Amino acid sequence: MKKITFFVLCFFLLNLHCLIAQGWSRYYPLDLGFADFTLTTTTDGSIFVGLNATDVSGTITSPSLFKTLPNGEPAWIKPYQDLTGSAYNPTLKGVDNNCLLVANGNAIIKLNADGIPLWTTTYPYIFEEYQTFLFLRSDGYIIVSQSLLNYSPIRISKLGFDGNMIYDEVVNFNTQVFQFEFLEHVEIDALGNLFFFSGSNNRLIKTNENLDIVFNITDPTFGGTLIALEPERIIIGTTLINGQGVTISSLPAGYYYPVLSPDQKLFFTQELVPNSEIKVIKCNLDFSIIWEKVLTLPDFNINRRLMAGFADGGVVIFVEVDNMNPYLIRTDADGNTYTNHLYGNIFTDLNQNCLFEPNIDSHHAGINVVAEKGDLTWFATTDSMGDFRFNALDTGSMLLRVIPPGNSWTICNDSIMVDFIGSFDTIQINTGITDLVGCPFPEIDLATPFLRRCFTSTYTIHYENLGGISADSAVAHLYLDPYLSLVAANLPYIDLGNNHYAFEVGTLAPLQKGQFNVSVYTDCDSTTLGQIHCTQAILEITNPCPNVLPDFPEIQVTAECIGDSVRFVIKNIGDVPMLELAEFIVIEDLIVMRTGTFQLNPQQDTVLTNVADGSTYRIYAGHLPQTIPFFSSTAALEACNGSLNPGIWNMLYSHLINEDEDIDCQENIGAYDPNDKQAVPKGLDAAHYIAPNTPLEYTIRFQNTGTDTAFNIVVMDTVSPHLDVSSLRMDVSSHPFQYEILGNGVLRCVFSNIQLPDSNTNLVGSQGFVRFHILQKHDLSENTNILNRAAIFFDFNAPIFTNTTRHRINTQFLKPNFIDWVSEIPNTNLILVPNPILAGHTMLRIDGITDSKPYTLEIFDIYGRPIHKAQSQSGVWSLYNMDWSAGIYLVRLRSDKAIISTGKLLVE
Repeated sequence: MKKITFFVLCFFLLNLHCLIAQGWSRYYPLDLGFADFTLTTTTDGSIFVGLNATDVSGTITSPSLFKTLPNGEPAWIKPYQDLTGSAYNPTLKGVDNNCLLVANGNAIIKLNADGIPLWTTTYPYIFEEYQTFLFLRSDGYIIVSQSLLNYSPIRISKLGFDGNMIYDEVVNFNTQVFQFEFLEHVEIDALGNLFFFSGSNNRLIKTNENLDIVFNITDPTFGGTLIALEPERIIIGTTLINGQGVTISSLPAGYYYPVLSPDQKLFFTQELVPNSEIKVIKCNLDFSIIWEKVLTLPDFNINRRLMAGFADGGVVIFVEVDNMNPYLIRTDADGNTYTNHLYGNIFTDLNQNCLFEPNIDSHHAGINVVAEKGDLTWFATTDSMGDFRFNALDTGSMLLRVIPPGNSWTICNDSIMVDFIGSFDTIQINTGITDLVGCPFPEIDLATPFLRRCFTSTYTIHYENLGGISADSAVAHLYLDPYLSLVAANLPYIDLGNNHYAFEVGTLAPLQKGQFNVSVYTDCDSTTLGQIHCTQAILEITNPCPNVLPDFPEIQVTAECIGDSVRFVIKNIGDVPMLELAEFIVIEDLIVMRTGTFQLNPQQDTVLTNVADGSTYRIYAGHLPQTIPFFSSTAALEACNGSLNPGIWNMLYSHLINEDEDIDCQENIGAYDPNDKQAVPKGLDAAHYIAPNTPLEYTIRFQNTGTDTAFNIVVMDTVSPHLDVSSLRMDVSSHPFQYEILGNGVLRCVFSNIQLPDSNTNLVGSQGFVRFHILQKHDLSENTNILNRAAIFFDFNAPIFTNTTRHRINTQFLKPNFIDWVSEIPNTNLILVPNPILAGHTMLRIDGITDSKPYTLEIFDIYGRPIHKAQSQSGVWSLYNMDWSAGIYLVRLRSDKAIISTGKLLVE
């Protein structure tokens, strides 16, 4: 129900809370690379952020100045090197609604709200400045800086508000009897006294406004930010000293990163759970607490945190996530972020009247609920009673979406608009999901955390009826990989031979689920480390839903190793002919070896044969020409007619299967990290390239390596902002758990009373996992980076952080090694192995040549100068000691002196 009375009082009494800014939080996927950051606020509540992006070698790549509007919306981002001539991060200071920046280059610039320079002042002798500090005084600006070199003099300059230089002086503390090594912090108090701190030797120097030294002290407890509370009290790190340099006391325990806001209040942060929760504390200058707020951080991959206060009494907390991107949390004067609340209940409407009837309808846990306003999104998940809650939403209108648990369900209210008139409003929404088809929809998932050679591993098989009526007499069929043998299962089974087992799970009510475990042994003698093993599960029922879809051609591909060759069969198993050409692509390891088109009648097939050498061969078939192939039918083989080349299978692996079946393909392993995160597909090469819109499957593995039983385990995973959290679907886990999606896109999985034994007591039983799959946001741009990392909490211990999974979006990572190939011989391609070209032996062949007459290959550089000429009757040429420098090469194929094919090689 809405709290109307609050708004009535607010309107008539002009309550202060109605006048201050609303809080917010927002992620900014700028993808600039590793970065240093600075930030400042302005009177109107805008935020300026300086981003000094560098690559992993430390080379600056894209230094930028970024501004947000008071509501957190991005205003603009500009390369500040264009403004300053500097390649280094500027020092920023909000001035009214404008921004003053001092570049570590050659200029001081005042920008207006649109980022347009109002004036620029050349700053002499600052080219090598490393640390720069900027202060706003009643009569102008004070700038303090020190050269990159340690023990360098310190420059102090003063400018008027118009940018004109008033004075520029140098002080060299190293001429005294002490050494001042490196300028880490500077502060100016209300009387003009200056405080200089060298963090390298914990030295604090105070001067008066004439730069005469008042005191010079060192203390090993000194460190961190300097804040002048008043002439007689200075905060240095967590120590409080007086104006004579005498320590008064230490700050209260846990007070870190102090910030003095424009309204003369102090803000501190206190870390509660490492890299996941912090407490923000607002104090008066006497350290009396005004409020304390606990904030959940958006990601565990955090490098830096910064704070800055606002004139309205709020604060902004800056968190760097994904090693590169800003996440800002803005509070109002009372420490609130978003203050509106939305809650409700989602029920499964089994009699399709969109009214909840307790004796007929039911509740379902794990239904995702999404609130959307522009590019802002909040998430919630229903609990076991179907309840959901958003504790912090923005003002204004937003759309509430309920994500049904399967394709056969729809929401009773298709579009639910929610209007929050102001702050501190509460709205309740109840609605149902109803069955569209009136059919059972069996679903099955299987997974194991690993397959270790010569050891026993455990598959978990999860099954569910996603339909609106019962699924009768369900049987789970398990087809184990030939190199695996069944050891035990916690559900009775029938051995049907040839590694095929049947498990009767019984009739499943609508949305009923269950799971069982199967232990398997990975053979030692007949397997190779890194070899792939594929196990399949199918859930059959006696009352399947009839096929109500129109007939269509359906492409199926299979692969088998026959002697020295890989044999691919492409078949149309549908009931109607293909109406247009489709394409196939054959990949050898990571190289496109063959492409072509086909068009098949019902039940017709075509066969492709490739000579094999142990590489991993994969085919995709059925996609339209010039489209991304990875969403078509696929099959693969490895180690055919040669030694295994491990690690290729899951780089590009994806499979299109029905909900009533699942395939788990993974490499066997030796030693392993017991707490990690895996992704399928892995992605191609070191950059982990994947195509846009490729679904991702994540598995988080954990093991109790402690010395006692773990009773409760929590897995926290901040979902990348480039992924669609509303599509997140939990697949299978080793143990029962409850999960929720927090408002900032954090997946939280709770294994309550799991009683996981320690690895010394029970090695196999000490392990667990949880798996989910998720879709990308639609049509992500080229080179978008998708990063994910999880944190695992064992009881009350500090979190264990997994590795970071990485993917990069690209549509051109599988390139044919030829361009502009034109040939009089149909269906021929130019193939170069390896690709990209390496020094030494290179093989070039014309794929598709079937006769045995002599062909002459000619290669020219871009200027037409011949660099190679050779003859072959098989269409294969071995090239030795070729000087392949980067560039484009011209290729000609002759037969009987006539040019029959031309193309270009691209060498990168």
